[in-house]
Amino acid sequence: MQRVTACREAGYGTNCEKLFMGDTGLATPVCDVRGRVVGAVDVALPASRWQMADAAHRLAPLVTKCACTISRLVAPL
Repeated sequence: MQRVTACREAGYGTNCEKLFMGDTGLATPVCDVRGRVVGAVDVALPASRWQMADAAHRLAPLVTKCACTISRLVAPL
């Protein structure tokens, strides 16, 4: 639950080789007008080329901005 709380506070979640060896990623939710999660924006990265701290610092703002833009577009639905 601490991890879920941290992801909510940050606005994105991360995963490092949890599903596939060598795969890491960041994801943030896409929400409808009521704030319900209706999708996500995810970026998958090779763990051999990205440290999670660097990915979070450089890419999380971009992934979050993308998801927010999509959320605004789907909000009227």
